[in-house]
Parts: sequence; structure tokens; C-alpha cells
Amino acid sequence: ITIAPESGTDRLRRIINKQITGREVRQAARIAFEGGFRRVKLYFMLGLPTEGPEDVDAIRTLVEEIAVLHPWEKVIVSVSCFVPKPWTPFEWCGMKEERDLSKDMERLRSAFSRIKRVELLRESPREALVQGVLARGDRRLAGVIEAVSKGMNWRQAWREGGIDPGFYATRERPEDEVFPWDHIDLGISKKHLWHEYELGLAEASSAACVVGPCRRCGVCR
Repeated sequence: ITIAPESGTDRLRRIINKQITGREVRQAARIAFEGGFRRVKLYFMLGLPTEGPEDVDAIRTLVEEIAVLHPWEKVIVSVSCFVPKPWTPFEWCGMKEERDLSKDMERLRSAFSRIKRVELLRESPREALVQGVLARGDRRLAGVIEAVSKGMNWRQAWREGGIDPGFYATRERPEDEVFPWDHIDLGISKKHLWHEYELGLAEASSAACVVGPCRRCGVCR
């Protein structure tokens, strides 16, 4: 069974509008073990907005607390890197730097290597950076994609194409920036997404979609 706390702290979960607590995560894992599950998989993300060292350390703490619930069962910890995506409240966010993600991954690897029956599955921060560039890229990346399709590696293709990956992946955007995807209408208003972004940073809860007519985000207009 897979449980997705996303973060080790309640604070970061509030920022991404995941209104569950560490206590509820531990309780769910306990119920799973008592119900006969031999493995519990926990899914986390590194690099969530406003993440600090204490949030990374809290992942280790939460896993340790779950691992001792049933010491003879296995806990699988899957850790990926947060990549901001278009048409989401975090499309203005800068992605965490690759070197910092790598350091955080190594801290978790070192911590979990000392805990029996805990297996760590890690996403490559380098691959996450590529995803981050492509996710919010524009037409200038066309030549880069073509070069990679012919065998060139991403970093070389960026250099030869005059592309700064940080411009697309790790840069924080101002509210009024025009995005390459702004001309595509999915129904969700940019104003609503910015409002949700502000709510997230304030750790304020955002209501779920309602059944029936609604004018909140623009999709049902």
C-alpha cells in the first residue's frame, strides 16, 4: 500500500494544500500493518516551495517513526524532486537547484542506510532539472530537443543552443510575467492560480471543487 505524505512536516503539506498531518500518516501506516500489509510505501517530494533543512530532516523522522511500528515489516521510501508545472498555482515558483537537491538526497540516503528494513528509491536531480526545463520551456528549446534526439546530451545541447537551464527551471517568476503557454486556454484563469499560490504560501486551506455550477476557477464557466 502507498501513502503519500509528500513532506515530512505539516507546514509544507499545508503549503501544497494537502490537509493531512503526520499523526494521520502514522495512523494510516499502523492500520495498514495491522491489516496484514507486509510493505508500506511512502512517497515524498524534495524541493517543495519554502522547504528548509528542517523539512528534509523531518522526512527521516517520520520514516523512523513508521519503521518502528512493526519492525519486522518493510518500509519503502520513494523520494522525487518537485518540478513546477504550467497551469498550476506553482507555475511562478523557482525549482530548487540541482546541487541542493543532490545534497538533500544524499542526506536521506545516509540516514536511511542505518535503518533496517527501509529501502530508499531516489529520483535523479539531474533528470528532474531536465524535466523542469522542458515543463516551462518555450520555442527556443526546439533546437535543443532536436540535438538530443540525434545523440547529444542535454548539457551540451543547452550550451550549444545558448540556453540557460536556470532561466526555465530555477528562476522565480513575477506575477505579471507572460508565460509561453498563456495563449492556450484551459479554462482556469491566471488570476485564480495566482490567488491559490498566495493561499499556499500563507499556509491557508483552499476549498475543493464543488459538484454543480461553479465560477471559482473558470473551468466551469
